[in-house]
Amino acid sequence: MAMDTTDLTGSEREILLALAGGASNKQIARRLGKSEFTVRNQLSRLFDKLGVTNRTQAAFWLKTHGMEFENQRIGTSAPLP
Repeated sequence: MAMDTTDLTGSEREILLALAGGASNKQIARRLGKSEFTVRNQLSRLFDKLGVTNRTQAAFWLKTHGMEFENQRIGTSAPLP
């Protein structure tokens, strides 16, 4: 089954964006006001949802689903200009 971006929570979306931007777990935790333990657990669940096993694959997933992901984040189905 293909991953649908609507299956991601808001927190998972924010973590994915930070991860794709090169942020470490510690940086993500600080940015989102969470513990590193929480970020690590959320990343593990996110990887399962995306069907990936590491940060690089997750960032690539975002790159290949970027338009769909961005449209879902802003709550529209229309492509961005």
